[in-house]
Amino acid sequence: MTTNSYQIDAPYLGLQNIGATCYMNSVLQTLFMTPEFRRGLYLWKYEHSIHGEEIDSIPFQLQKLYARLQTKIFEYIDTRDLTKSFQWDIHQAFQQHDIQEFIRILFDAIEQSDQNCNFVKELYEGAYLHYTKCLKCNYESQRQEVFMDYTVILKDKWSKVYNNSLELAIQRSLKPEKLEGNNQYFCESCQAKQDAHRGQLIYKLPSILNVHINRFAFDYIMMRREKLDDKMVFPFVLNMNNYIKTYDEIPNKISEDTDPSYFEELVQPKKQQFKTTTTQNKVQPTSHTTKTTKVTRPNQGLKDFIKQQKKVAKQQQGNVIDTFGTMQEDEQIQQIIHQQIQEDIKQSQQQTNINENKTNIPPPPPLPVFDHDLEYQDAPKIQSNNVNQESQIQNDQQKKSKNEEQDKQQQQQPILDTTEERKKYIELVKQKCQESILEQDNQIRQYLKDGPNVYQLYSILNHSGGAMGGHYFAYIRSHEDGQWYCFNDSSVTYINPDDIPVKTFGGHSGGSAYMLFYRKVEPNQESWGTWGGQFQENELPEYVQLKLQEERLKLEEFRQQGGQNEDLLALQKPITIKAHYKLEVKTFTLENSTSFHNFKQLVLDHFQIKDRDNCRIRIYNPYTDQFQDTFEGKEMRSLAALKLQNKCVSIEFKQQNEEWKPYNEQSIIFRIALYRENLEALDEKTLQPKKITVNKNDFIHELIETSKKEYKLEGEYQLLKRNGEFGEILNPDKPIEGYYENSLFYLEPKTENSNWLKEFEIDEHRITIKFNDPTKTIQLTTQEGQPEDLYPLICTIDNRATMMELKEKICKQIGISPKKLILRRGGRAGLELKDMTIEVGLNHFVRGSSIHLDLGTPLNLGEYRCIISIASAPNLLEDRNFYQFQELGEYSIPGDKPISQFINDLAIWASEKSGIQLDSKHIRLRERIADRLNKVYRDKPLKEQGIVEMRMIAIEQLQDEWQHLTSKDVFIHARFWDQEKWDLSERYEFVVSKNQSGADLADQFSQVFGIKAENIEVCRIVAVHRFNRYELLNEEWIPLKNDDYLLGSQPLFITNDGQMIILRDSTQQPRELTNEEIKQFGIIQSNYTKSIKTGVSRGPVKTRFFNEEKALVITVKKKAEEIKPE
Repeated sequence: MTTNSYQIDAPYLGLQNIGATCYMNSVLQTLFMTPEFRRGLYLWKYEHSIHGEEIDSIPFQLQKLYARLQTKIFEYIDTRDLTKSFQWDIHQAFQQHDIQEFIRILFDAIEQSDQNCNFVKELYEGAYLHYTKCLKCNYESQRQEVFMDYTVILKDKWSKVYNNSLELAIQRSLKPEKLEGNNQYFCESCQAKQDAHRGQLIYKLPSILNVHINRFAFDYIMMRREKLDDKMVFPFVLNMNNYIKTYDEIPNKISEDTDPSYFEELVQPKKQQFKTTTTQNKVQPTSHTTKTTKVTRPNQGLKDFIKQQKKVAKQQQGNVIDTFGTMQEDEQIQQIIHQQIQEDIKQSQQQTNINENKTNIPPPPPLPVFDHDLEYQDAPKIQSNNVNQESQIQNDQQKKSKNEEQDKQQQQQPILDTTEERKKYIELVKQKCQESILEQDNQIRQYLKDGPNVYQLYSILNHSGGAMGGHYFAYIRSHEDGQWYCFNDSSVTYINPDDIPVKTFGGHSGGSAYMLFYRKVEPNQESWGTWGGQFQENELPEYVQLKLQEERLKLEEFRQQGGQNEDLLALQKPITIKAHYKLEVKTFTLENSTSFHNFKQLVLDHFQIKDRDNCRIRIYNPYTDQFQDTFEGKEMRSLAALKLQNKCVSIEFKQQNEEWKPYNEQSIIFRIALYRENLEALDEKTLQPKKITVNKNDFIHELIETSKKEYKLEGEYQLLKRNGEFGEILNPDKPIEGYYENSLFYLEPKTENSNWLKEFEIDEHRITIKFNDPTKTIQLTTQEGQPEDLYPLICTIDNRATMMELKEKICKQIGISPKKLILRRGGRAGLELKDMTIEVGLNHFVRGSSIHLDLGTPLNLGEYRCIISIASAPNLLEDRNFYQFQELGEYSIPGDKPISQFINDLAIWASEKSGIQLDSKHIRLRERIADRLNKVYRDKPLKEQGIVEMRMIAIEQLQDEWQHLTSKDVFIHARFWDQEKWDLSERYEFVVSKNQSGADLADQFSQVFGIKAENIEVCRIVAVHRFNRYELLNEEWIPLKNDDYLLGSQPLFITNDGQMIILRDSTQQPRELTNEEIKQFGIIQSNYTKSIKTGVSRGPVKTRFFNEEKALVITVKKKAEEIKPE
């Protein structure tokens, strides 16, 4: 959003951003400001019998949207009706998409809506002519291809291509490629392979030329998308006569040389060298094309500039202030960019003053600053350190006294009216636009001498942000007055055309042009400042004009009924209201013009209310269960005027002869609880307070008297307000103002020792614990939509009691011995409560906490209940490790004993449970996570190895006797990859030390696999359960025979048990897979071919189990009769 303090409203309306639809709003505004598109849309006629419902017709909704923009009935427009015709839901409105993708899909959807919607192709469709020409016999094969947008390349660091201007990018797109060597072309005329040229020509140019600057690329080094902020200059008038020819026939070609050092930092991030070169740009520069054509890498030149400035400061030995101080380089760069922009603006202002013969026209207000430019806005100004700075300082001092005098005079004068400032700024912008129009007119006349293909820029779609997200906004030139405007969602403001190059060419991170719209000029005109003429309301289709008349009537009625301007948006969207009756809640979505009387009938009909003379609809607060405002005398007003959007209502009833109690806005409702003995709790259900209505201006004694009447009491009473375990006896003469509605007060007879204060202290420590009956099986079924309560029983206890006291109280309540009852926290999968000496409150139990009860023997403190299973060994030749488990059940393990002291008992128990004879010397215990095995437990207490309650532990059988590992030992699996056969050996198990070197492990592998240690290369497989041998082409292979690193450190990081190491013989070369093998294992062909031929991959060999990014989709809904049954 624009954050300009001088918000100069433009004569156009904005579009509301309904989520993340800035990309859509920019396109819609551009098409609206294209008179050729708008007239073509208005000529299309909607017919219900052909096009279906209005809400589903995309062209109809576009007509209605543009009619609202054109007639300016509202201050800004909602686009929800249009997105509904796209068949979008709220989630799709919050997904940002590419603006080029949206334009293509929108155009396609318009054409699909009606076969007669052909005006889009007539305006935007151009054509390429692809050719391949034999260099021997000149035989040429041709193929045409249509385009709706002309995509140009900004930069390709792999091909060392950088186009610093639009003309150069178009020129380079026409440059043919030479087919030679192994890439020769088979000539049908020669019947042999020959050298050839392959390229493209512009066969047909459209009336509206949509240029797409490809600013998004994929970085194959960092493996991520990136945004290209490099600078590309583009003209306001584009001479396409030069580019409807072959590449060799282009006159005055621009030099295509680019200094290779421009790409050095991009390809090699650590390199900091920087050079510049000058290219010879032979295109005649305009006022909106940059004359200097130095190829500079963004920000790098600034870094060199900063270093040079610091050197100058050191040489001057403190005479010149180092304006950069101790700032970081990035901050310095942002300051310099800000300074450059401000200097450009200052120069344009100075030039304006010169042209106006130094007339007193004020400078323009601050330019619109977008969110991504805030860092520039707040950056301090930077003085340049140069030799002439001392003289500059002297001149500044001489002017200082004059400036102070002028400031004093200005302070005595009245401040210039803001409205006057805005008027002068608009005059300045209009003057700049007129100067730009005159200059462009001269260029157009000159270019028309070359031919009719001359194009004038009228819209720039800008993107600010990065590759993964950002913001779109548009600079659009009006066809009605020739002015440039900034369309930024709901904000539309003037913009100085002299500022457009700074804000759109790029070269900094503050946003840049992404798409350009050029219109083909008509020859034989005096001026091309305006085109297309003014639009009149009678040009709209008749049915759209009727819609506008209805909206005007709604608007007039809305204002007559007291509607405010800030609520005008409510007239463009439906009203949603929730109606409550008993236990049912019904949501009504109605037209905003619906009267309250009609809404009332709908509510009564839905709830089947028969006695309609003794009921009425009121505003309802479901949280406090209170009625609020009534609608007496307002029943014929619209829902929008009553501001009922997202409100709740309910039905109030009365007796036949009873009069309605008038709603008093000054009344307030409190809850009053009367004291009685033997209270088990102080909750709402136990207290059963009454609702007492009093006036907001009443006093406490009046509230007491009203409460006594409601309870039918006599005598003296006092009122209390609770605050935790304490309470306050309220002063009767104190006003009730300040207490919230529905507040709870406590009423009791007036005594010296308050009974409520005692109850407050007791209740502060009283908690209720919910629990289940372990002797009954809870059925997880529902009755009337309500789930069955898993913990229906309640126990009330003082939180200062011990857990044993709580357990005994629960056991007494259900009749079970404490020795046969297991208590778990929270639920059936919760931790077992073992310490019975701790207080209930200190065990973090509060009101409403749940305890799950199970029948069984409870554990002692220090014991852990674990889930034991037996792991079956996986197939040693499979790529992935898949274990199968036999579940045995829960087992109590002592956490303070080493494994060797209880392994025998565990083996006997597991043998009885599984029927498998287990030898305690030939098993080991491993941590189990889902269907995978993790670390091996060492021979020390399990509580020192991270054991927790209900941990899954697997017993793994071994052929050899197991020797317990030390804390420095790790056991790994190793397999050999035969690259020539694409085979993997079976897994071998090794016990290694984290402190041994790679060379030691190489010797161990050499003895087992029979490979020379110096030829062994290894890689570590991170996810063994997803491993595929065909991914080995893209693994990083490390020579193992190396004494420079330890196994537990970089690069192998062998620190966990069970890691998989793959080794290969470096003297082998991988065999190329057959097409059947590639297809069988789902490998992407292009990535595999690059890997197998070059040995280097630009990305992993991907298998097809990844999630694809959701694409933008606009669904054209067909009529029911058009959908044929299968």
